[in-house]
Amino acid sequence: MASIIPSERILIVDDAPQQLSGLQSILTMHGYEVEVVSKGVQALHSILAKPPDIILLDILMPEIDGFEVCKFVKNYEGTEDIPIIFISGCDEPEAKMMAFAMGGDDYLTKPVMIDETIARINTHISKRSRTIEMEDQIDDLKSYSSMVAHDIKNPVGLMQGFANQLYENWEYYSDDDKRNFMNAIRRNAEKANTIVDELLAFSSIRQNEVVTEPLDMGEIFENVEKRIKTWWLEYSGTIHRPTEWPVVTGHGAWIEEVWVNYLSNAIKYGGSDLDIEVGYRVIEKGYVQFWVQDHGGGLSLEDQEIVFTKHTRIKGLSQEGHGLGLAIVKRILDKLSGYVGVESQIGQGCKFYFVLPLAEEFEEELA
Repeated sequence: MASIIPSERILIVDDAPQQLSGLQSILTMHGYEVEVVSKGVQALHSILAKPPDIILLDILMPEIDGFEVCKFVKNYEGTEDIPIIFISGCDEPEAKMMAFAMGGDDYLTKPVMIDETIARINTHISKRSRTIEMEDQIDDLKSYSSMVAHDIKNPVGLMQGFANQLYENWEYYSDDDKRNFMNAIRRNAEKANTIVDELLAFSSIRQNEVVTEPLDMGEIFENVEKRIKTWWLEYSGTIHRPTEWPVVTGHGAWIEEVWVNYLSNAIKYGGSDLDIEVGYRVIEKGYVQFWVQDHGGGLSLEDQEIVFTKHTRIKGLSQEGHGLGLAIVKRILDKLSGYVGVESQIGQGCKFYFVLPLAEEFEEELA
């Protein structure tokens, strides 16, 4: 039997569904969610309420035939990309021509061959998944390019301005002035570099297969502190961190990016007298929650719901950034079988956290 990838939703529309009961049973056995309706009107209600991943559509049905159902689906925004396979007892060329003219993606005649039908279903679902992923990547690129162009322009412009001042008026500036100019150039270069790093991280997380391993979180956090050292020098305050760390399963470079995002936000928006707490706790068997707690202005419940959405800008949190850092964090944890979240109240700061599975060989130690 053909290999299929389960979990997608299939809508079967046929006025004699018993003829396809064998196909329905096999699809269900393989893990597909299958819904069967016998009328075109029922099909339209179902499609609008919960769009399926693919539709198996008969032609001859009472009230609204399969051609009209197909025409509606293919001309309605939000459902136009759903693959439609016509399954009909009619083998006439005219019927096939009409099916494709209405926007149908495939045509099979009854009685259907189970293996062939499943293979066709799998092919169309896979094709649609690839198309959706490609469209999502294009959307990422369009949205991100416009935001990066705006956000990277500021630090690059500042670097150019400071460099021009030094080049044109070197002999007139004191050593302290020159040092301040050079520090400003360095800080803005790091800001520009961070934007580029996040672009590369956002792209690679989608494309690359992840290789996980036990992580020395202490070593990772030391690298993070080196990366944020320049930012930290602009502020006064304290970062409280654990002296010992649990060993979890993940991907070191990506987790370092998570810490950098959380800490940079805590530094920028944690209040005038920074007092940042970094910690962890075992929250359930086999999982560890890590967090960064600041004492800044906090987030409303509405903002907490969207803060991990890509390209979101929230007043007081992402106004200086390009709205991608926390989206990267979520994408990383999704791919590492973990999750992210935030706890906050207005005026009481934010606690951003992420959860990773504990390395198997260390589960008993923290149980």
